[in-house]
Amino acid sequence: MRRFVLLILMASAVPAAAEIAWQPRGLVEIGVDSFAQIFRLTDEVSLNLTSEESVLRTETDVYTELRGAGQLGLAIGDSRNGGDLRARLSYGTDTIRANALARMHVRDSRQRFDAEVEIDGRRFRDDSDLTLSSDFGEVRTRAHWRRTVNESWELGLRAQGEMTRYEQQSLFEIDNERVDVSVTSELRSDLDHWLDLEAGIGRRWAVDYTDPENPEAVASILAYDRFTGLAQWVFDGGGRWRTSLSHWIERRDYEDEAQRSSLWNLVVEPEVRLRLDEDWDLRWRTAIEWLDYDTSSSTYYDIALGRTGMALTRRWRNYEWGVEPRVGWLGTPVPNEDEYLQPSVVFSFDGFGERFFISIQEEIGHRDYRTLATADALGLYSDYWFLRSTILASVTVYRDTSLEFFLSDEPESHRSEEDDSRLTLVSATLRVSF
Repeated sequence: MRRFVLLILMASAVPAAAEIAWQPRGLVEIGVDSFAQIFRLTDEVSLNLTSEESVLRTETDVYTELRGAGQLGLAIGDSRNGGDLRARLSYGTDTIRANALARMHVRDSRQRFDAEVEIDGRRFRDDSDLTLSSDFGEVRTRAHWRRTVNESWELGLRAQGEMTRYEQQSLFEIDNERVDVSVTSELRSDLDHWLDLEAGIGRRWAVDYTDPENPEAVASILAYDRFTGLAQWVFDGGGRWRTSLSHWIERRDYEDEAQRSSLWNLVVEPEVRLRLDEDWDLRWRTAIEWLDYDTSSSTYYDIALGRTGMALTRRWRNYEWGVEPRVGWLGTPVPNEDEYLQPSVVFSFDGFGERFFISIQEEIGHRDYRTLATADALGLYSDYWFLRSTILASVTVYRDTSLEFFLSDEPESHRSEEDDSRLTLVSATLRVSF
């Protein structure tokens, strides 16, 4: 153990010895981010308060930011002992962002240690559309130590911390800190079977805030203790079958039960893949999440939501096509207007080459909300058809110059026309690395 500590100290000091490899690098990029929301408003045709005449008016809310960024990095050492330093500054028409990251790793024959510290800062320009948001800074730290017990088993200890500070606190932007510590276990049986386990505790603190314009409006403290458990199991014997199961459980004990009840959160994600032949795969995937509150209220209540689907994919060279009938849902123990059933079909395409990568996904479906024939029903939602389009692409245009593109688009056609809407996000970046 003493030798391992010395290795950590040596890596932290990073002496400029001959055997240390110094690898400077950097990049410059320019880009644009655009967010558009289209929705419908109902205008009264007549000033007569008893008139029921109205007309639908389409509104479009667009936010676009042009940005430029520069980044400098330095890799130090090698795969056994070394580190990575990075500094990034982004200047946009609405925001100025700064980021600094420091990583280190130390290895010997039986132990591994990885650590990193990341600092983020964001300032909103006074003349931007985001002036109502407060400037803030955030610090995140992560560390993971692991020791080999035998050829197939590692035990470890993981620690994570986070702190956020706002220049001007508000009811929705509150200074907070969080710390988590957990024990990890990694079991590997050759390459066909592995099991990862993790159990930990944590704590979140949040500073109480009083609105100076309304002293009686006090934000919830939102402080809680946290207990977590994670299990991931995978079996792949190299034959036709591959199975996996991910399980996550979390317990939150809130300090102020009057503001929010303590809860259990459980997530289960099983997957089974059948290799039909060299080119065709059949894959069943499910994701289910439960929220169980100790005391339910009109705002926080028990729910179960998830989705399941059966995907058929075909590979050809560096390309893959897929189609997946899927069903999503949200249910509650007590009848609620939030409940829905959502059947859909997902079409996907992925491809890559020496100079490009592209991923396209199209999902078309229909969301059916629960209808409550009671006087208490508020009619908050109407059923709708949707088309979700996602495109992620990268192409190398010349040597170390690449163009990155992202598109997310989701129009909704509702049973009630006044509920129609559309959300579109576009991001494009020209990046030069050196």
